[in-house]
Amino acid sequence: MEPTFDAIVENWFIVTLCGDDGQMGKVLWGIVVEDRKLRFQPGHYVCTSKIIEEVGPALFRTRNTIYKCVGSGQKVSMRIEYLPTLRRGYSPPDIQHTVELLVEASAWPSKSK
Repeated sequence: MEPTFDAIVENWFIVTLCGDDGQMGKVLWGIVVEDRKLRFQPGHYVCTSKIIEEVGPALFRTRNTIYKCVGSGQKVSMRIEYLPTLRRGYSPPDIQHTVELLVEASAWPSKSK
């Protein structure tokens, strides 16, 4: 029997957050389909607190919520420093693209005067 869930998300990512000392935990980032506790609007993003356990296939428990993930999801890793950016609503692909652009820009030759 599937555990009861509080919220449903789609277009989801399990984000492994890494620091200098290795893995620091995982969060779920996704687009809200339904929130039975009425905290999140459908169509808005959610970036959860730390995932405590996977309670079933595509079911994740945080401190106060069980999230059911629908559709295909992805697992990604990123530095813990990007957590505030995730919490502002930027998706992992948005962040990855921005980082790639910044790295590319830093490789451009500088103009000397």
